[in-house]
Parts: sequence; structure tokens; C-alpha cells
Amino acid sequence: MSYGLLVDEMMGRFRQLENAGVKNIASYNEKMAEKMPYLVILVDELADLMLTAAGDVERLLVRLAQFGRATGVHLVIATQRPSVDVVTGLIKANFPSRISFAVMSQIDSRTILDSVEQRNC
Repeated sequence: MSYGLLVDEMMGRFRQLENAGVKNIASYNEKMAEKMPYLVILVDELADLMLTAAGDVERLLVRLAQFGRATGVHLVIATQRPSVDVVTGLIKANFPSRISFAVMSQIDSRTILDSVEQRNC
């Protein structure tokens, strides 16, 4: 499924919420007989996507991150290359929860966590 289709799905869900007179998926599922399922989107190796179409990928991921929660659309993003070209400031700003295992440098740690705490190689 392309990221554009995921944004379309999210916007369709917003319309369903609006038509039901609710603001989020939890309220929708309490009110409606037919439940709206939660979606978890897994993105493995963000670096590959960012190298091919960084602007488009960043824009779509940020939009999904900003508005997806209310509609039950959640993202899990992974990368082995945590450079600032991959994990941009805009992406970090919209993904407040981040997990990191040991990394090779303080720069990698700072890029992921805004901290050098995780550098234990």
C-alpha cells in the first residue's frame, strides 16, 4: 500500500468520525455497531525510502503521525542508519516516542534521542 493511499484512508476515517459526530476512533467504536479497526503501519528501513523520495516520504509520514492517532492509524518506523538525512527534525518532532538500542556513535544517539545516553556499544 502506498503512503498516499494511507493518507486517503486516514482522511476517509476522519469523514466517518465527522459523520458519526465524534472526534476519535475510541468514541466512534463506542457509538457505532460496526467497529473501525485500528491500523498499525510498519516502515522497515526508512533510510531507503528517504534516499529515493525524501520530501514526499517525510511529508506523508508527518501527516500520518500528526493526524493518524485520532483515526486509529499508528506508525512504527525503523532504520539502521539514523543520520539527520533520514531521521529529520520534522520526523522527530512528530514522533515523540523513540526507542534505540546501542548505537555506534554519540552523533547517532543524538540524532535518534536528542541525547548521548544510549551510546553504550
